[in-house]
Amino acid sequence: MFRQFSPEMLWVARSLRRMSQTQLANRLQISQARLSKIEAGIIQPTEELLPAIAQELHFREHFFSHSELRRINPVSFHRKRQKLSAGDWEAINARAEVYRVTLTEMLRSIELAVRKVAPPQIDPDQYDGRIDDVAVAVRQAWMIPRGPIHDVIRACEDAGIVVVAFDFGTELIDAFCQHASDGLPPLIFLNTKVKEIDRIRFSVCHEVGHLVMHRIPNKHMEDQANQFAASFLMPAQDIQHSFRQMSLDKLMQLKLYWKVSMQALARRARDLGEITERAFRYYMVEMSKRGWRSREPVSLDKDIEKPTTLRQMYFAHIAELKYTFDDICELFGLYGDDVEDMYPQDRPRLRLAVSN
Repeated sequence: MFRQFSPEMLWVARSLRRMSQTQLANRLQISQARLSKIEAGIIQPTEELLPAIAQELHFREHFFSHSELRRINPVSFHRKRQKLSAGDWEAINARAEVYRVTLTEMLRSIELAVRKVAPPQIDPDQYDGRIDDVAVAVRQAWMIPRGPIHDVIRACEDAGIVVVAFDFGTELIDAFCQHASDGLPPLIFLNTKVKEIDRIRFSVCHEVGHLVMHRIPNKHMEDQANQFAASFLMPAQDIQHSFRQMSLDKLMQLKLYWKVSMQALARRARDLGEITERAFRYYMVEMSKRGWRSREPVSLDKDIEKPTTLRQMYFAHIAELKYTFDDICELFGLYGDDVEDMYPQDRPRLRLAVSN
């Protein structure tokens, strides 16, 4: 039996398909005014109109009964993000909302295997603005050993953060996050257009910084999140001695060990006072001349880190709960092509608990 129609899910479905109200209204042969009132929750679609909406947007009818809230675009002071068109942002956030729907449904039967404490909430002012100390506090809370972090995404997922990777359709944004809410854990959405593992690792840690420090946005948040990522990946106490006798060859060696970009290493060395501003600029100019600012000479591609929690939950429904593929499509309110796109079929090793 169909539950109450959710106008927010109409916005999600329409935005995901990159269809304007005018375009959808024309396809449905109704006025935009009527569709606008439906999407605003002022009126409900008729029994005849709902199947047409579902067909045009390629969703099952009961998808529109999910009780998700339409979230505003993430607050950002990042210049690249501000270049994104409203349509691009809406499509990205709509896909994120569909993932939230699937996660909500799966969490009814599956418990996350959390091995570490949740991301602590820390106001940088607690440490007098010393972001390095905030990063050290999180590493301590998560019991991360000294030195390089072997697998950043695994560390996040062990702490109950769900990392969701999908194609954003643009390279203007690497990732964004959502704080825990509506019974869901913290979420980091990662752009699969980003291929360089060092960039992926830094982006994930940048978002962890937001989750830890920025429940309320501020105009310094992007710089603070960058400082957090650098400190989290390259703690001063552990890396400082490595910046002696610096050279481009040394930066290559350090990249392979710390699994961060040469540019991030040079910037960290400058910020820690181990090289001068002049030396930092020299390294950046030399890397630009050699084309290394866009593609560095040493790659970490063999060390790919991938999120697994969502796929584990998906395959637990198949292996443990005996759901068929059609059952899962019905659970989500999606058709098979969307489910296959969201949940690749390579099976991870399961490490989740099935609820009674």
